[in-house]
Amino acid sequence: MMKQNWLELEHKTFIVTGGASGIGRAIVEELLADGANVAVCDMNPEAPEYQNGTPLYIPTNVTDRASVDAMVARSGISAVWTASSTTRASTSRACSSTKGTSTNWTKRSGTRS
Repeated sequence: MMKQNWLELEHKTFIVTGGASGIGRAIVEELLADGANVAVCDMNPEAPEYQNGTPLYIPTNVTDRASVDAMVARSGISAVWTASSTTRASTSRACSSTKGTSTNWTKRSGTRS
């Protein structure tokens, strides 16, 4: 059931790393409830069931550049803004936005699948 939201997330696409459990899964559920398109990336090879819809599930190792590049290509997103930091947690964040206002964000081009 889609709800109205002030963020206007409907039909926008998001990549959520660690979306198979915990906080990542809760984020996926909220995005799906808001009508967003979601690509879930997680180390778990099996996709869990989600209550608010069916995201694109892509098993991904965010510590492996080739795995991340393959995930971006499979997600169909043409450009991804990724955090450039030395911490493992921050390097796993990704957002499908065309705006990169922070100097800590680096634009990487991907290919459409």
